Amino acid sequence: RMHRAPLNAMPQTLTNTQPAVLARRAGGVFMQEAPFWDNVARFVRFFISIVTGLILGLLSPIVGAFGRSPALAAIGVALAVGVVVFLYITLQVMQQTPLDVEQLQQVEPSVQSMMKELYGP
Repeated sequence: RMHRAPLNAMPQTLTNTQPAVLARRAGGVFMQEAPFWDNVARFVRFFISIVTGLILGLLSPIVGAFGRSPALAAIGVALAVGVVVFLYITLQVMQQTPLDVEQLQQVEPSVQSMMKELYGP
């Protein structure tokens, strides 16, 4: 069996540190003490720096490989320009209005006859 000390044997300093006593001493929490929007802005800056560091960390081996010689650098620049042009053209085509199926059939009668042969009238 464990021996328990009686309550009156506890040191007096522990009885004064009860939560209610500490709360009265501290007072209320005001917005000056807890700047919510400053913390939100700090987290946004932290997220941006983490994503930037991740992208730079992932791209550094690729950039390092293409930076070894002028010929590899030219190939790297050509690949980068090609990727940008491909993305630009893809986004431009995605913004166009879609073609109507009936217009396609009117323009290309061979497609219509081929579809009739394959799937019937």
